[in-house]
Amino acid sequence: MGQLLFVRIINGLAGGDLQTDIYAAHIIGIRIESLSYLPAFAWGIAAATMVGQSLGARDPSRASRSGHLAAAQGAALTAMLGVLYFLFAPQLYGLFTDAPRVIAIGVPAFRMLAFFQIPCALMIIYPGALRGAGDTRYPLLFTLLGMMAFRLPLAWFFGHAMGWGLCGAWIGMCADMTLRATLGAWRFAHGGWKRTRV
Repeated sequence: MGQLLFVRIINGLAGGDLQTDIYAAHIIGIRIESLSYLPAFAWGIAAATMVGQSLGARDPSRASRSGHLAAAQGAALTAMLGVLYFLFAPQLYGLFTDAPRVIAIGVPAFRMLAFFQIPCALMIIYPGALRGAGDTRYPLLFTLLGMMAFRLPLAWFFGHAMGWGLCGAWIGMCADMTLRATLGAWRFAHGGWKRTRV
């Protein structure tokens, strides 16, 4: 539901042909970013598996190391991709469209998003590790908080009220990712998940 509302905010940033161009720029940016978040999902699944196996073997220190290692590897990959996104944003958009206005709208927003690729990875991997421990309540709460209290209100405020367009809407998305990454890392480092009873 949160994602649908976020797309609704983006679709309401303008009318007519400009609306179509903004939405196209959004979709292209998210498609390119899948090079970051799809591997992060793979690391999240691996972290869940290793954490679950380690806790089953009564080795919580190994579970902790596994989760942090998965997060570090995912962060390293997405950091490298973030550099490529920033440097080659026009060329990457050019692979998907030759419409100048779509590229002009998308490139600044995508370059901003490049700086948030590590939070993008961590907000996926740490909750995956927590789920592997059976600690599913906190990832759900972090997702609800990030989406409803950060992404949607900030996307509306900066995108609509401030008139910053797609960059403004994506500020809400980046704030959500950063919050969820921070809370997920905190919860995993806290270690309360080691006592979760499944």
